[in-house]
Amino acid sequence: MLLPALPLLLLAATAGFKVDTARSKVTVAVYKKGSASTFLHDHQMVPSDWTGTVSLDPAHPETIAVDLVFQSGSLHDQETALSAGDRAKVDAEAKKSVLEAEKFPQIEFKAERFTPSAPGSLKGTLDGALTLHGQTHPLSVPVEASFEGSEIHAKGKVALTQTAFGIKPVYKLLGAIQVKDAVDVDFDLVITAASASGAVPISSPAASASPR
Repeated sequence: MLLPALPLLLLAATAGFKVDTARSKVTVAVYKKGSASTFLHDHQMVPSDWTGTVSLDPAHPETIAVDLVFQSGSLHDQETALSAGDRAKVDAEAKKSVLEAEKFPQIEFKAERFTPSAPGSLKGTLDGALTLHGQTHPLSVPVEASFEGSEIHAKGKVALTQTAFGIKPVYKLLGAIQVKDAVDVDFDLVITAASASGAVPISSPAASASPR
């Protein structure tokens, strides 16, 4: 039986979808710490080079497959409280010393199962694995989806620690300047049919429910 909330888009389109990265946003929030933190700022790291694909079987949406790939060296600090020069310094340090982008050029999140919070719900958890800094660990990501026209919007937030992936958080001047181990990853994704010819406008969610 199809999920009651499954839209006609998924019934009419192929199983392939892609993330419109130009209209989507992923932000990694890095938080200041240390005795000099009063004079410092948090950081908002945003990737500029990344791709995303989604595939699923409309009859079994719980087996959804998600693959997001980010180029490590493309993360740039978008914290507006910092000058352009300071943001450039943060970017350079993140690329060279924190993420070691030359050694570990990609960050990838792959999920192969969606668990709804309730039957038919578009809110739930994506269970998968994150590969970061050369290490891969399980990661469960809370997500909430909505449908607008022929597009899927998915948003959520997940926390992780840098040290779990072998990353050493920035620590300078005997700890006066440092960042917290924990970071937050916020995402707001716009997902479209990989083949525009397969997409159709979405009608009322109830229209896709199986007849009794």
